[in-house]
Amino acid sequence: MSIYYIFAALAAAVSKAARSIGGKDFSRKSALTAETVIRLLIGAEGGSLAKILHDAGIQATASALSQRRAQIPLPKYGNDKKEVDALAKQIADHFLARVNAFRGPEDTLLYPGLYNIDFKIFANVTGATPDGRRFRDAIAEHCSPTPGAAKKGPTAILNSASTLPMKEGFASSVLHLTLDKNGYSMGADRIKIIDTLLRASEKKKIPVLSLTMYDKAELLDAQLHPEKHLDLIVRVWGFQARFTELDKELQDHIINRIS
Repeated sequence: MSIYYIFAALAAAVSKAARSIGGKDFSRKSALTAETVIRLLIGAEGGSLAKILHDAGIQATASALSQRRAQIPLPKYGNDKKEVDALAKQIADHFLARVNAFRGPEDTLLYPGLYNIDFKIFANVTGATPDGRRFRDAIAEHCSPTPGAAKKGPTAILNSASTLPMKEGFASSVLHLTLDKNGYSMGADRIKIIDTLLRASEKKKIPVLSLTMYDKAELLDAQLHPEKHLDLIVRVWGFQARFTELDKELQDHIINRIS
C-alpha cells in the first residue's frame, strides 16, 4: 500500500470527523476531549497529524495534543490484564507463524525469537501510538513491558509474560525484571523474594529471565552527579555497562524498567 494512499485516507477521515465537531480551535486552555482525540486519529505521528489537522481546517497546538495523549487511560501489558495480554499473545503468535513459514536460501529454516535488541533505535523512528506513547518515547524490549507501564509489581509482570509463547520463540525470548533495592528489606528477606521470583518464573515456563536489582535513588543521583558513580554497573540487555557512560535515553530506559 502506498504511503500517499495512507495519508489521503487519514486526511479524509480527519476531514469527516472535523465536520461533526463543533469547535475547531484547540489549545492548552481549550483541551481536546478523549472522544475528539480518537476521532482525529491522535495515534498519528505529531508533525504529520498537525499538517493533516491544518489541512482539514482544525487548529491544535502541540501542547494540546501531547497533553491529551498522556491522559488516555488505556491498560498496558505487564499489569496482568487478560484482554491486554491476549493481544500481546496474538501479535507474538502471528510473528512466530510468519517466521516459521519463511524459508531462506536452499530452503533453510529460520529460528524465531521474541526479542528486540534495537529497541532504542526503533523508539527514535516509531511515531506516536494510540496508547498515548509519544514520538521517541521508550518502547518495549523483548517480552518485557514498556518501561514505566507496569504498575502492579513483579508478580503481575510474570503473569503477563507467561501468556506469551516464549518457548516457541526459542532463538531468544527474554523477560527483563528489574527491582528497586529500596522496596525490599536487607538480608534474608531480599534473598527469599528473589528465590520466590525465580521459582515462580520456572513454574510459569518463562525460559529466560534477566533479573536485576538497583537503587533507583542512586541511579537518579548518578544522572545529576556522574563523577560520584563512576563504578556503577548496570545490565543493558545482552551486556553490562557503566551507567554514567550511557546516553540519557538509555539511562532513563533502565530507570523506568524498575517495577
